[in-house]
Amino acid sequence: RRTGEEKPCPPLPQMEKELKRSLKWLDDRCFDFAEANPAISFTDVEIIQALCALQNSRLGLLDPYSFTMTNISQMIQKPRLTVHVAAMAKLFRERFDPSDPLQGEAYEAQREALMAAIQRSVNDEKEHLLLSGMLDAVHATLRTNLYLPDRYGLALRMDPSHLGHGTVGTDIPFGTFFVYGRRFKGFHVRFRDIARGGLRVVAPQGQDQYAAESARTFNEAYSLAFAQQLKNKDIPEGGAKAVVLMEPHPSDTFDPDQFGHNFMVRKCVRAFTDGLLDLTIPDPRVVDYFKQDEILYLGPDENIIPQDIEWIIQQGIKRNYSLPQSLMSSKPNNGINHKKYGVTSLGVAENLEVALVHLGAHPSVTQRPFTVKLTGGTDGDVGGNMIKQLAQRYGTNVKVVGMADGTACLEDPAGLNMEELVRMVDASEPLSHFDVSLLGPEGSLAKTDTVQGTLLRDTMHNRVAADAFVPCGGRPGTINVRNFREYLSGPNGAASSKVIVEGANLFITPEARQALFDEAQVVVVKDSSANKCGVVTSSYEILASMLVSPEEFVEMKERLVADVIVQLQRLARVEAETLFSELAKDPTTALPKQSDHISSAIMKVHDAVAVTLKDRVKVHADGKVEDWEQVLARGSGGGEAMTVGALLEVVATEHVPKALLQAVGTGALRELPWPYLRNLIACNLATKLVYAEGPGFVDKVGGAEHHVADVAFRYVSYSTQLVGLIKQVQGSDMEGREQVAELLKCVVAQASMRD
Repeated sequence: RRTGEEKPCPPLPQMEKELKRSLKWLDDRCFDFAEANPAISFTDVEIIQALCALQNSRLGLLDPYSFTMTNISQMIQKPRLTVHVAAMAKLFRERFDPSDPLQGEAYEAQREALMAAIQRSVNDEKEHLLLSGMLDAVHATLRTNLYLPDRYGLALRMDPSHLGHGTVGTDIPFGTFFVYGRRFKGFHVRFRDIARGGLRVVAPQGQDQYAAESARTFNEAYSLAFAQQLKNKDIPEGGAKAVVLMEPHPSDTFDPDQFGHNFMVRKCVRAFTDGLLDLTIPDPRVVDYFKQDEILYLGPDENIIPQDIEWIIQQGIKRNYSLPQSLMSSKPNNGINHKKYGVTSLGVAENLEVALVHLGAHPSVTQRPFTVKLTGGTDGDVGGNMIKQLAQRYGTNVKVVGMADGTACLEDPAGLNMEELVRMVDASEPLSHFDVSLLGPEGSLAKTDTVQGTLLRDTMHNRVAADAFVPCGGRPGTINVRNFREYLSGPNGAASSKVIVEGANLFITPEARQALFDEAQVVVVKDSSANKCGVVTSSYEILASMLVSPEEFVEMKERLVADVIVQLQRLARVEAETLFSELAKDPTTALPKQSDHISSAIMKVHDAVAVTLKDRVKVHADGKVEDWEQVLARGSGGGEAMTVGALLEVVATEHVPKALLQAVGTGALRELPWPYLRNLIACNLATKLVYAEGPGFVDKVGGAEHHVADVAFRYVSYSTQLVGLIKQVQGSDMEGREQVAELLKCVVAQASMRD
């Protein structure tokens, strides 16, 4: 037995099990540190290394050179620091010991004593930052799976204020999860109690790249979740994102599927998601300082394959997770595959079309084909389906003059052969497979297996002139404030494309978007508006998974998808029209800011309605609503009372896909978890109001959240009455009936503002 354990030795079978778990799931850094410090137990070593990995992403964002994992490991090996980190591990372990958790004054006394000891003995600024950060992390941990015997890694549910915010946005998230294990660490960041977003794995090829990615792992998760929060405005779930960083190792070059790279990616995905389940499934061995149940919704992102999706669902079922079928979206059978149905590209194409019309570049206006360039390959989801959208919508009225992916750069000022591009999409072939005999006289294909080919690929989006640019792939921040002028490669510093519709997340940084507008009036339809249809689809899949069995889902799938696509087109079109309507009112404000204004207005109403429903609606102990006829608000002009049940009826009619509603009925919605339902109602009311009246209407609504919610309740009440009234007017013989109908629509906004 290793020394340092304060409790008696466990029975031999238990020791054998713990040893096997340690050998399989502990990171190599744990063994290195344990070898140098035999007085510290393996359990405490794992805690120490997890806290170090956490601070690497927290402090590394501020000083990526001083707080690399290598430098942090060297710091804690110093004897005067080792004694403190060992004491932190002990404090952490005792705080979460389910048999006798250290709490209250006893815990605070030990924490303050340790803090004072660090203050006395550690003078170096960087060492002090590290140790104080690690101790703060102990206090900021609200749950951990430390005492679960079959855990794959060490998972922490953090007070989100400890890690704070990233470089995009300043809002503190609702929650942050951190999981540390063998050759990986990962963060899950969420901006609401009900939130969803993709799970991605970042797998650097070398140690230098790993060091850079390690310092910014939390920042990437935060930034993507923040963007997702803006993007998720049309659905009940707020924004979330999970990013798992896998450390490279020489064994990655072994048989990829059996021992190497692919094997380890699968292992990291499973360890990370099982750690999340450890902290969301109630267990008496998990001491809980958060005191609130949490529901997780994940989706596939980079390096996630169908086998991962299936494993996560099955693991949720095996572990009795409350809603296992909704745990992961894009399920192969009882899910909606984004790539197969092209849902993300559908929204991007709708935004591109509206942009072309409003800017006078649409073929119907110019009487000539428009030109477009794309990043992302024909074998990718967004890039491939965007090619299909362009071919279906425009035929010969579009010319794709440039494309770039991981394998090649394709350019042709006369337009790439669209039939060949569509063939490659159907065959799931990358750009390097393009038939060069179909290139025009000035066309070219440069593969990235040469230095020149890589250079051409990396600069295509800047060099090639086109009416529009649609990034469908590429790393976040490809265009940033340091290099945005390279995009201004046209005559006299003009932009190579005047319109950018972001199919890829965060392809352009916020600062670069503004700079492109300020210097060249580039119109950028940002990701949270342009590519939101993927997350909306996943939200509908989640809703269906909570209402019907997997077998019922499969039976109605094609009808359900058809209804979802109708909803996607409506939501994409109505936001795009609202966006360019706001731009026409104020052409001096960049379109991304207009987009943020719309998102902020929707979220303001959403949050106000959700909070008001939480405060006013009484629920039973099992979480079910006590009285669906409870009145929430009454209009001052004699408007009908708006009840909880009436609100749900509006949502059922306007938000729920017809095939799903026909299958289950409105009554089934009442059985959904109330936290989900109140957010479902809130998002529907918020989008209904803002898309109809514009974000400026919400700006005029002052007062507390309950007042904002009451305006929304009255707006829905009057709107519901108005529908019937307008039908009567339009069906009458009244002279000027259409004008009267339009005037009636204006009355709704004014009436709902009255107290």
